[in-house]
Amino acid sequence: MGTTRCAAVLLVLVGAAFAQEGGKDKEAPPAKRATRVLVLEPSVLQRYELPPADPKAEIEPVEVGERLAATLRLMFCGEDVAAGARAVRTARSTRGPALLVMSTAEDVAVAQAVTEQLRKEEPLQARLQVSLVALPLSLARESGLEKGVAVPVDEAKLQALMRLAAKHAGELRNLPEVTASPLRPFDLAAAARDGVPEAQRLRVRGEMLPIGAAEVAVRVHMVRGALPAEPTCTPDKALLQPIVRLEAGKAVMVMAVEGEVATVLVVRCVELANAPLPPPDKR
Repeated sequence: MGTTRCAAVLLVLVGAAFAQEGGKDKEAPPAKRATRVLVLEPSVLQRYELPPADPKAEIEPVEVGERLAATLRLMFCGEDVAAGARAVRTARSTRGPALLVMSTAEDVAVAQAVTEQLRKEEPLQARLQVSLVALPLSLARESGLEKGVAVPVDEAKLQALMRLAAKHAGELRNLPEVTASPLRPFDLAAAARDGVPEAQRLRVRGEMLPIGAAEVAVRVHMVRGALPAEPTCTPDKALLQPIVRLEAGKAVMVMAVEGEVATVLVVRCVELANAPLPPPDKR
């Protein structure tokens, strides 16, 4: 009886979503979309739950299912909030929380691969290197960079960008290397410098999702000053908030703009390996 009721509820959700899609544009019918209901077993979600960063602050961490859905929405639809809300929805069933994914067949396959990785006792983890390259905005644009647009970069192109920055009084800062576990936020900060107040210090927060056995997605927030005390909360203001996809040995760069200065965020995936999750307090 419970299974029948669950199926009925999900069919209603799917039907309603298709009705919204179909009513959006009468002149041009929407592209054919694939649909999949992905159950998130409570036992799996529990492994990724995190305690509050500061119990005295009374700020609860964002639920695992909501964080997962938010990252998938950004991966599939970028900053189009309405499209993202239609593409990935959270739902509940008698088997536990679920994701209702309505998007392209490729997106649905990605969402399924993510949930399969999260079920593993030893999910995929990523060793990441993050660098910041500051240089005049005009030179960054001449190098083909656009604000907020993530582009793949090889070592030759990256070295050329660093030489350009050094030649024109720019700056390179390598942040500490980090091993990122799924849905475990990590924080990195540029080294403190004399004469630079804490409010101007660059900080990076990231969160990784495994995609299949050989690729990860990393959601990154780069800010000046303080990050939210609760790591699962999204910063209100950020210079950059991209989501990038990486394989082992690959790198991506994204440009932030402040006046006539560009700061290029470079994220490298050094290595991918399956390993046990660290304890929740070891983020």
